[in-house]
Amino acid sequence: MSRFVLDCSATISWCFEDESDEWSERILTSLERDRALVPEIWHLEVANVLIQCERKKRLTEAQTTAFLQRLKHFPIETRAFTRDEHFSGVVPLARREGLTSYDASYLQLALQQGVPLAARDEDLKAAAMRVGVPLL
Repeated sequence: MSRFVLDCSATISWCFEDESDEWSERILTSLERDRALVPEIWHLEVANVLIQCERKKRLTEAQTTAFLQRLKHFPIETRAFTRDEHFSGVVPLARREGLTSYDASYLQLALQQGVPLAARDEDLKAAAMRVGVPLL
C-alpha cells in the first residue's frame, strides 16, 4: 500500500463532472489500494468549497451531504502538525515558495512523509517540483 498527500483541489474534482478527468479518476481509483494523507486544514477547505458551491447554487445541501458521506469511506488519514511544525516548517515554506499557508501545509506534509502529492493547484504543483516532491 502506497501513501500520498491529497490536497483539496484534487478532492473537489471528484464532486463535479466538469472538473473530473482521467487524472482525477486515476487518483480516486488509487484509493482502492493506497492511503491518502491530509493535513488538518483539508477538512475545513473541503467543507468551505462545498458551502461556497451551495451558496452559488452549484450544489444542493443534499449533494454536499452525499459527497461528504462518500469521503468518509475513503482511506484518508489526517495528520496534525504541532505548533512548532507550523511556525518553523509551514510558514517558512509558504514564504519561500510563494504559497498560502494552507497550500504549504500540503507540501510540508509530503516533504515530512517523503510521499508524492496529488494536487490540481498549479502554484502548489510548481512549488512541489521546485522542492523535489513528486507529483501524482
